[in-house]
Amino acid sequence: MRVRRCATEGCRGTLPIGIGKHCPRCGGTAFIPQKRRGGRVVLIILASFAVAAIVRFFRSHAGLPSTETSDRSSLVEAHDLAANMTGIDARDEAYAEILHHALAQRDFDYACQVGDEMTEMNKKDKCLLETVEAALQAHQPGWAHRAADEIMEMSMRDEAFRKIMDRASGK
Repeated sequence: MRVRRCATEGCRGTLPIGIGKHCPRCGGTAFIPQKRRGGRVVLIILASFAVAAIVRFFRSHAGLPSTETSDRSSLVEAHDLAANMTGIDARDEAYAEILHHALAQRDFDYACQVGDEMTEMNKKDKCLLETVEAALQAHQPGWAHRAADEIMEMSMRDEAFRKIMDRASGK
């Protein structure tokens, strides 16, 4: 049950809301207004989501050269069609095919975007590991690192970072 607190200096009296008009401890009639916290909590949660989204955006696009090709429009059209598929397996297969076409064009930016949208974790991680390998072969370690960051399964993620480290050390 919610209570009101007495506003008289030094008094710690409380009174349930809707019962009486005088503090049972000191007889005061002034009470501290209740603070509603629901709106603040929602605002704080939304602000934290916004900050997280902004941080993720800037981390994923920080310092990476653009790899957009002139053929990206056909990839975007195929992606839009694939996004309308209702079956998860069929959609992920279509996304994997689009990702492979993007890798063939060396459009690592779009390959990372499409790979991140895949639903099934195994297929997603496999495609992103292929993106890491293709980016390393094209001497694009930044894109390889971004693709490795999006891999969910720890063993595949470790394998991707090991490949990046091996390439950096000249192995």
